[in-house]
Amino acid sequence: MSIPTILSAIAGFLDRVPWQVWAAIGLIIAAVIWGNHRYDDGREEERAAWEEKVAEIRAERDEAMKLATDMDKALAAAGIATIEDRRKELDDATADIPDQELTPRQRARACAELQRQGRGCEAPSAAS
Repeated sequence: MSIPTILSAIAGFLDRVPWQVWAAIGLIIAAVIWGNHRYDDGREEERAAWEEKVAEIRAERDEAMKLATDMDKALAAAGIATIEDRRKELDDATADIPDQELTPRQRARACAELQRQGRGCEAPSAAS
């Protein structure tokens, strides 16, 4: 079969199809196109609503993070103030206690701790 023969057979078939069938096919195509258009509009509206909701959630999250950060800063400042107050109380309470001489064992332990920290210390002599 040659191509002109195939084309003439197709044209003969299309000539025998009544106009009502072509009208129905046209209506179906129009309905499909209109439905796709409506679907696209609905999808875009839904996406816009979804993106708006996401923006609201992110704004709430950012606000909550800011409040949490501010609260952390306030708690840290209060903690530092409490520590400083307690140190002052301890310093005031121990201010009147006279200093006592360290024993050689206490000196050796203090020196070992300072050396461990890398601050250096002269090791106490055995005579002192």
